[in-house]
Amino acid sequence: LGKLEEVHARISKDCNPADVKKLQSKIDDLKKKCKDKEQKKNEKIEELKRTKEQLHKFDDAAQTLSTWLENQINELKNQEPPSSSADILKEQLEHHNKFTDDVQDEGNDLF
Repeated sequence: LGKLEEVHARISKDCNPADVKKLQSKIDDLKKKCKDKEQKKNEKIEELKRTKEQLHKFDDAAQTLSTWLENQINELKNQEPPSSSADILKEQLEHHNKFTDDVQDEGNDLF
């Protein structure tokens, strides 16, 4: 727009006032449109920044969940079969109940 205004200044010396006024009006319209477009661009940039931040938070949460799930799967794979000893079976049941509570807590965090 700076170049356009320079050209306008040079041309306006040789034009009649009505044409200069029309040209100035068109330049003003272009300035307003440029300002509006700049504002919309800045709003979109801010929206993209917010979306990117949300995506990073989601990605971090998904990675944490994935790690947690892998750990739970490994724990289930390495779980001892039920014991015939009442004391050991009681410990296994307590461990199983804690595991179940952890799974439920993690599920509640998701929803």
